[in-house]
Amino acid sequence: MNRTVLTSFTVLCLLSTLVLMEFKISVKANPDIIYVPTDYPTIQEAINNANEGDTIYVRNGTYYENVVVDKSLSLIGEDRSNTFVDGNDIGNVINITANNVNITGFTIRRSMQAFWHFGIYIVSSGNNIGYNVIANHYYGAIRLSSLSNNNNIYGNTITKNSYGISLQSSRNNNIYENNIEANNEYGISATVHSNNNNISDNIIANNWIGFSMHLETSNNIVSGNSFANNSCAIRLSQNSSRNIVYHNDFINNTIHIHMLGLSSSILLDDGYPSGGNFWSDYTDIDLYSGPYQNETGYDWIGDSPYVINGNNQDNYPLVKPYEPEMEEIRIAYRNLLTKYNNIQSDLEDLNSTVYTLLGNITDLQEKYDSLLNMTSDMQEQIDSLNSTCKDLQEQIDDLTVMLNSTRDNLQEQINSLNTTFQTSIDDLQEQVNSLNLTLYASIDQLQGLYNSLNSSLQTSVDELQDLYDSLNSTQTSNQEAIINELGTIRTLLYVFIGITVILIATTVYLAIRKPKKKP
Repeated sequence: MNRTVLTSFTVLCLLSTLVLMEFKISVKANPDIIYVPTDYPTIQEAINNANEGDTIYVRNGTYYENVVVDKSLSLIGEDRSNTFVDGNDIGNVINITANNVNITGFTIRRSMQAFWHFGIYIVSSGNNIGYNVIANHYYGAIRLSSLSNNNNIYGNTITKNSYGISLQSSRNNNIYENNIEANNEYGISATVHSNNNNISDNIIANNWIGFSMHLETSNNIVSGNSFANNSCAIRLSQNSSRNIVYHNDFINNTIHIHMLGLSSSILLDDGYPSGGNFWSDYTDIDLYSGPYQNETGYDWIGDSPYVINGNNQDNYPLVKPYEPEMEEIRIAYRNLLTKYNNIQSDLEDLNSTVYTLLGNITDLQEKYDSLLNMTSDMQEQIDSLNSTCKDLQEQIDDLTVMLNSTRDNLQEQINSLNTTFQTSIDDLQEQVNSLNLTLYASIDQLQGLYNSLNSSLQTSVDELQDLYDSLNSTQTSNQEAIINELGTIRTLLYVFIGITVILIATTVYLAIRKPKKKP
């Protein structure tokens, strides 16, 4: 029995321990608030014992320490006027090596009095440094070292340091609503490809140089700041270009913008109607408005540019200090003024169009009257043409009758000629038939005569051949004489035959050419 109770008690204790451990683990999963000096006497001890995401709340007092923040957490001072972190002239006062750290509500003072030591030294990204007083540091207040990106520095009072805020190779940081005054060297310094940072709504006054961009620092936006009483408000050097500066107030600076090197450039306005910057030494007037400052009505933008040098100028300088609330109204007014001027221009174009149309109507009326006159003349010409056509029609009718009569006469003559021609053809046919009979008879006679002559000739030839043969056998020496005589006789016979044929042909021809009887 006792063993059973003991075993049950042991199991119950183990279960209770597991429940308590699970409860503790679940509680630690949520961020804790650690109080200094209540939970830990120093800020560093609180950080060492904190977890990621915890908040360390530091009550009023002076804490002599050099803090290293290596966890993503929040340090919050109770009251920045009474919560001091004092570096005791040793190193940097606060070093931030972790990302996503928040520090707010402190006075941070007395870093080491040597170069490259700062009140806050940052080598990480995504941090928020706000509403602190960082003053009286020998070298600098805040340092964003290489590749410290996407940090927010806001609402701080940064005074009486050599450097206020220093950026090196840091990008996409937002520095806004800080009071940066009376720093011996630079209010803000950005160097070595510190690009795409946004510097806005700060008071930057009484520094040697308000904002310096050096060594290819580009594409930064500087807007809504007040640069006052600096030896130089903004300085650019060493290929720092494509930086945009607008809606700032440049008041009583010894030099407003200083450009070192021809390769550096700056854009000093945000176009129209947004405008550029206010320059305390700008003296031109504001009588006109519009993108070219040639339209009726003032717009709180000077009528001529504010020139820095031959390559850089503010095309739309403000004639009143920049005030965000008023500037919204002024921009709205400029937009309305632009629309009004556009409407006015459209009305002038419309009036010009109306005058042109009236002139065109007058021209059309004159052309219409001219057409009416032309129509009247054309009607007279048409009537004249109709009369001419009527006369022509009558003449055509007369010609038609005449032609019909002539045609009938011609037809009768043609018929008579056909009859006469047919009679002539018949007579000719009879004559041709008679001639054919006579010709055939003559041909028969000639054929008989030819046959008779041919027979006689053949007989003579035979006789001559016999004679030749006889003579050839008896008198060879007389052969050639006989042959010659025979050739002569043959030639005479051929001539006789030719003459006979010619006589026959002549007789036939004369018979055919017999004169015709008159009809």
